[in-house]
Amino acid sequence: MNNRFYLTTPIYYPNAEPHIGHVYTTLAADTIARYHRLAGDDTYFLTGTDEHGIKMVKTAAEQGLEPMVLVDRVVGVFQDVWKELHVTNDDFIRTTSPRHKKGVQKIVEQLVANGDIYPGEYAGWYDEGQEEFVTETEAKGNQYKSAVSGRPLVRYSEKSYFFRLSKYVDRVRKHIEDNPDFVQPQSRRNEVLSKLAGGVDDLSISRATLKWGIPMPNDPQHVVYVWIDALSNYIPALGYASADETLFKKFWPADIHLIG
Repeated sequence: MNNRFYLTTPIYYPNAEPHIGHVYTTLAADTIARYHRLAGDDTYFLTGTDEHGIKMVKTAAEQGLEPMVLVDRVVGVFQDVWKELHVTNDDFIRTTSPRHKKGVQKIVEQLVANGDIYPGEYAGWYDEGQEEFVTETEAKGNQYKSAVSGRPLVRYSEKSYFFRLSKYVDRVRKHIEDNPDFVQPQSRRNEVLSKLAGGVDDLSISRATLKWGIPMPNDPQHVVYVWIDALSNYIPALGYASADETLFKKFWPADIHLIG
């Protein structure tokens, strides 16, 4: 073996069965993983599903189901499709799995201990389909509709915990500028740098009105939101916060994250 190589796909949202976009990205990842195995690299290929959030609750309610019943059914379809297509993923992470929950809560505990998370209150326009808040300027410019789906934005006001994203702007920008290939393609790299240059607010990372999620370890009345829950999946999937962190120590950080 020459090197270790860790590759991930997006973790897909199972509010509906997989479509050609899911297949395209996963087969691209599978091709890369197969190449690195042939090249003699010790390769680890991860895919999975992002199962929390308001969209899942609403989709399940529309079908008269509990969220867990819906995700179990749809996740089964994803797993069957990857088997049918002979996708060679080494693991499949689910954000409802105990190992993921344990890892996420440990990450949050560390962020709290570092002073990177603080309580506050958020009021603003929310794009439910994209699961993100938008600024007043963006909302007004799009006639208070989603720039992606065209659906009306929702006005939210609630207590929340915030991540001090503003604290890390200079560090993130410098890393991207010093490593031109870190974000690809270049158009996306330029988009990220533009957003950073325009100023970044601290990020709301919990929900008090939503109960379908992982409880905040410091305040169980809140659940951890997607920005920490889903986006940390690559770490618990390697055994982080478990009795055996061998894979985590061996493969983290990832070599390639495919998104979109």
